[in-house]
Amino acid sequence: MTSLMTRITSLMALSLCLFLVPKLSFAIEKTSIQQLTKISQERAPSPLIPRSVFIDTPKIQQVTLSPDGKYITYLIDHKKFETLWVLNLDTQERWSLYNAKSIDALYWSTDSQRIFIESENNISSVNSKPGSSPALLVDLSAGDTYFYGVDPTTPQAIFISVENKRNKTHTLYKLKPDLTKTMIYQDKVPLADFIANDGGGLDFIKKVNGDVFEVYHLGKHPNSPQHLFTCRLESQCSLLSYDQAQKALYLSCTLENDLTGLYSYSLETGEYTQIHQDPENRFDLDRVLLNPTTQRPELVRYINDNVSYYGLNKESESLLDSIEKQLPGNLHFVTSNEDFTRLLIIDLSLKKRLPDYYLYDTQTTKVTKLFADFDEKIKDDTRAVPSSVIAQTSAIYYSVSDGMQQQGYLTLPNGIDVSKAPLVLVPHGGPWSRAEGGYHSFVQFLANRGYVVFQPNFRSSTGLGKYYTLSANKDFGDGRVQQDIIDGMQHVLSLGIGDKSKLGIFGHSFGGFSTLGALAFTPELFKVGIAGAPPIDLALAIRLLNERGPNRHGMEPKVRFKLLAVDLDDPKDVQRLSGQSPNAHWQKVQKPLYLLAGAKDRRVSIQNVKDYASRLSAAGKSISLLVDENEGHSFRDKLAREAYFYTLEEALAKHLGGKFQSEISTKLKRYLKQNTVINTHNNH
Repeated sequence: MTSLMTRITSLMALSLCLFLVPKLSFAIEKTSIQQLTKISQERAPSPLIPRSVFIDTPKIQQVTLSPDGKYITYLIDHKKFETLWVLNLDTQERWSLYNAKSIDALYWSTDSQRIFIESENNISSVNSKPGSSPALLVDLSAGDTYFYGVDPTTPQAIFISVENKRNKTHTLYKLKPDLTKTMIYQDKVPLADFIANDGGGLDFIKKVNGDVFEVYHLGKHPNSPQHLFTCRLESQCSLLSYDQAQKALYLSCTLENDLTGLYSYSLETGEYTQIHQDPENRFDLDRVLLNPTTQRPELVRYINDNVSYYGLNKESESLLDSIEKQLPGNLHFVTSNEDFTRLLIIDLSLKKRLPDYYLYDTQTTKVTKLFADFDEKIKDDTRAVPSSVIAQTSAIYYSVSDGMQQQGYLTLPNGIDVSKAPLVLVPHGGPWSRAEGGYHSFVQFLANRGYVVFQPNFRSSTGLGKYYTLSANKDFGDGRVQQDIIDGMQHVLSLGIGDKSKLGIFGHSFGGFSTLGALAFTPELFKVGIAGAPPIDLALAIRLLNERGPNRHGMEPKVRFKLLAVDLDDPKDVQRLSGQSPNAHWQKVQKPLYLLAGAKDRRVSIQNVKDYASRLSAAGKSISLLVDENEGHSFRDKLAREAYFYTLEEALAKHLGGKFQSEISTKLKRYLKQNTVINTHNNH
């Protein structure tokens, strides 16, 4: 059967890798910097696109295909609320079922009769037939119950894990819409992952043991599980599925390799066989599409410089070839139905502001565009933005000052002499994530305003191999990682791209941390910095995350952070990281700084951000702080997002000279006045 975590994430990023078959790639051909510059400068200058275009999210979201392939669910975003819809793919009849302020995810029951709705603190279910009403299935707000996805072996059931803090046990249940529960497994630690079987039990489990994961085979002997292997934390070991016919367990891991790979593990021999890795030997594999009938991997996807897919057999190669001929571009497979006769495809071409959805019939090889005939009221007017306005983005490779080769993305504004254009450095968040080459609203917004945008994948970034991530060697703040970020920008400038006298830096979360560091550690370089939700001291931020306790997989956050950033049990190591953080060097900030934060942020202490801003203000620095009392780590409300974009645009225009949409609504003026708690910029 399919791994729980494979199903719960709808084939989410698994970070995998070795090849046995030739590739069939949808990746856009690499463009040299010279070509990119020539194309961008020869294009007509872009008109000023309203901020609202970049702020608005697609009206159609979270499209999912039912297991029987007859229906899709989707959400319509009405700004103030979202509506759940069902579409009959054969009759084109559609009906709404549910309105809610926010819906995080949708899941079909195995029999395609019910839809499970995941929100921030609960799981509800609703019959998929017209006129049905949803009912609460489980409340997650107490923090002792966790949703573990849809049960693939039962017509209508989900898995939940309940922690009993009195006797310190974690019990896995099957829960049905009538609220009946069946106990499946109990242990002193929660399960990190598992694979269920048709008999109602579990075949395989993965659980935490200190700083490693242990994988066991339960099979017909759940009371005496067989230990199969141990996975170190950095090996990215994920269970995918079990092929009963081949007695093969499919998983993704690195083993002793740098890149995470797609492997099979033989229960008969105890040996691993590597199935696929990136032929370029650079990137971790991102997704696996399984055949639901055989449980064998069919397709693998890599987020490399763009996006590439590979077929794992002749039939899959033929399928990719057929789709590529009909839909050239960046295609993201979402899911398949239970007999692999229909595929739901999302097209995220770089030349599109919004995604398109398609249904592919594997028997007829026919592609059908979804939502093509929908009423005008739910079509997105931002789709009218021509592709010629969307700025060109290309991956670039460069060596940093200690010789390590790194990768990032460069976006150039249209119709501008890029050697004279201001440049904005945009470090990504995380830092254990990465910049990707797709459409990014903030990047396109900045390019439309006339800025060169550089997004570096500095060391500690993920998706480029274990070494790439771990080579950061915990050296954040005034250290190696920040030097990577600056080195990458200097490389772009050395290519004759960007005006070195007009440099700005902008980032959110860890990107905000890097922004504060840039103004403190390289104060002569940048004219301005804009930081959203910035941890001012990485050790303090990590301690705050650790205080939230173990995640649902049972691993304490400090175990992971000991490998990646700091040993919270070692005062000297904590002092090392704190001493390198911007908080300890705030006096060195010379250039204007704009801060934005949410008071309900659970990752970054709003009090620490306020204290940092107050110190700069008291010292006469040019500083502003906007705090939204109702927002968290990321701004979700449309007006709050507009204020975020406006602050970014105004700050860069004032200090770097880019284009600026001066019109501002009365509502936004009021919001800015009410939520700006510090502002000394006008004093300078």
